[in-house]
Amino acid sequence: QFCGFPGYFRENLSPDDLSIAPYAGFIAIQSVGDGYACCVIDRATFIFEGPESHPPKGEVLGGLSGGPVLLKAQSSFPLIGLISQFQPSYEILRIALIPSPFPWIELA
Repeated sequence: QFCGFPGYFRENLSPDDLSIAPYAGFIAIQSVGDGYACCVIDRATFIFEGPESHPPKGEVLGGLSGGPVLLKAQSSFPLIGLISQFQPSYEILRIALIPSPFPWIELA
């Protein structure tokens, strides 16, 4: 699961007020490399929590970077990484993996 606050859902209400909405969902890891993982956001099958609709395909989701990525385990959601980049042309989310405090959980 991942979460972030993309600019698409931000609204400047006044010079001192900003409205934001979370964008979170479940995605499957597609590939793993040295220190990173990549996922494709398929909006047709993406399990999503947030405002009533997805941003349009190809929309820059700036604001997700730095958001947590959790692994859905049997009874917990350990933190496995942070969102480091979103590539809008291909809808690829890149995750910087953090060293696991749970070495028995394998990603690859």
